[in-house]
Amino acid sequence: MDFTREIRTVGKVEYDEEKLYTVTTKISGWIEKLYVNYTGEIVQEGDPLLEIYSPELVTTQEEYLLALNTNKMVSGSSFESIRKGGQSLLESTRKRLKY
Repeated sequence: MDFTREIRTVGKVEYDEEKLYTVTTKISGWIEKLYVNYTGEIVQEGDPLLEIYSPELVTTQEEYLLALNTNKMVSGSSFESIRKGGQSLLESTRKRLKY
């Protein structure tokens, strides 16, 4: 016995605009993993939404690590301008990571 039945109808699908959010990033990249992947999934504050890969961010992280290492090497320099240059480089890469 077949209990399936097909119904054809016309309708309109709408969504609640007050519950719609746009998520944007300050960096370019692509989504590697999506934790929230269907409409109606409940999300709590602090829950991760996605993992993003950004070549730009990876490059900046590498620059920061180099600046950190450079700053450690020049921090004992007897030349103040070299010490300040190391600190300045470190701070500028740190700021780019915070952006």
